[in-house]
Amino acid sequence: MLLLFFYCNTSLAQKQYQSWVFMDSCSLVFSNDQVVANTIPNPVQGCSAMICNKHTGQLLFYSDGQSAYDRNGNVMPNGASLKGCGISSQGALIVPDPADDSTYYLFTTDCIHAGGYNGLNYNVVNMRLNGGLGDITKKNIFLCDNLSEKVTAVRACSFDGFWIITYVDSLRDFFAWRLTANGIATSSPVISPSGFPGYSSNLINDVGFLTASPNGNLLMAAYGEIANDTCNYLYNFNKTTGAISFLMKVPWDNVVNHTVQAGFGVCFSPDNSKVYFTNIRGTGDSEFTTIFQFDLNTKIITSLYKKTNADTALFAAIEIGPDNRVYVANSARHYVVIINNPNSTGLACNFNVNGISVNPNRLFWDLPNNIDALYYPDTLFKPGFTYTVNCADSTVTFTDNSNLSTQEWWWSFGDSASGGNNHSKEQNPTHNYTKKGIYTVSMWAYEGCAVDSIIKTVTISNCPPPAPQLIIPTIIYSSGNQTKWHIINLPQGNNIVTLYDELGQVIYKSLNYPNDYDMRNLPPAMYFYRLTLESGQVYIGKIILVK
Repeated sequence: MLLLFFYCNTSLAQKQYQSWVFMDSCSLVFSNDQVVANTIPNPVQGCSAMICNKHTGQLLFYSDGQSAYDRNGNVMPNGASLKGCGISSQGALIVPDPADDSTYYLFTTDCIHAGGYNGLNYNVVNMRLNGGLGDITKKNIFLCDNLSEKVTAVRACSFDGFWIITYVDSLRDFFAWRLTANGIATSSPVISPSGFPGYSSNLINDVGFLTASPNGNLLMAAYGEIANDTCNYLYNFNKTTGAISFLMKVPWDNVVNHTVQAGFGVCFSPDNSKVYFTNIRGTGDSEFTTIFQFDLNTKIITSLYKKTNADTALFAAIEIGPDNRVYVANSARHYVVIINNPNSTGLACNFNVNGISVNPNRLFWDLPNNIDALYYPDTLFKPGFTYTVNCADSTVTFTDNSNLSTQEWWWSFGDSASGGNNHSKEQNPTHNYTKKGIYTVSMWAYEGCAVDSIIKTVTISNCPPPAPQLIIPTIIYSSGNQTKWHIINLPQGNNIVTLYDELGQVIYKSLNYPNDYDMRNLPPAMYFYRLTLESGQVYIGKIILVK
């Protein structure tokens, strides 16, 4: 833990997904909070993956699992005859090499409907080659067979690599391989039971997405219908060990015909509080489809759109955009659906079925298979604290106000004379300083994977003496020795005084009361005053003037 405290977080440019490439010749380009539909020269066959320069956002290359294309749409050298399948749910996945900004791992999955015999493979793309357009230097390296069409990646907790995760259907287990600067430990995956009821011979259970939350702590897997278990499965993911543990089932609410439904698209909201998912039926434009939001805090499911028999909507893949909006493939129309406010609850998420047109291109089931946990938001973690000083006993109360939910704390109060009391692991500790002076206080905060610190100075001094109490005369004798209205202990400053008679008429006003108003010439009566100190404190009362 102490070693982690000295880890330096770096905020990385996040333009890796500024250009999207997907089915047919569809492309979306994100820039300056705007998204524009574009056309690419060489159409991909189905599910695709692409990657852009993380600094400039320029498209580098893309793949549908069968071929790898450079940014000009040409098949790059050694880029043909990859062992993926264009109509696999997650047929391709591109992961940056932790050791080299110009090298990428391209993972491919085979199609279950074609037998899935090729399994999961990976290729290595070097963008320094072929005049900067890229070349595959390692091709079709086998990882495992008997897998589903699911593959995703999560940034490792140590930030030195990734976890490559897939579901192996015949074993009903998840496999997670560690990708580091030294490559992939192909022979030693972390294996975790899925808790899924079992493998079905109709193969539909292998279709659908496996997606991680942006913070990498959760996974959701879309499965098909089996034994009336009409659910997606939600899991915890340990970014340190690669272990996956079952958390809960998330049912498909309001589904018309459970026996022929299949889970497909899955996507978490940018703030990790919601998860969106679709289920599909068949492949025709007239088939039934729905899209849901599941609130991870309240466990409430909201149906965002349910088509009628006359409706041609067919919602499938879902993906977070670099603009923090969520996009949904509507394969029966020329529009990509946009969820404008995905962090908002229920229908407040602002679901727009006619989000952005890709006409004349057509949509299918797929959007790009991006890594939503590519750069864990911990890099934006900002620890912070406030404090209050009680000078009467030199006790200081510290309050953590870090911008993200912190899990562990370590405080140093800069008071070595206090011995073991100089440190605390509480979230909101107190500390008693026995001597006045200036102390340097440090707080280290640990949130998920990120550790960062903040330093402030705290001044301990003697309490200032209390201000003397005002003594305001309320009786004045006009024939006496003291006929002036003199306020004892009136502080210096722009003190405002207004005097009123019994009818409420102003008889005297001063914006800087000289503390010497003489009342001897006023008739005996009751008068009223309003005193406003420069500090803002207000006093209201009456003065009786007698003979």
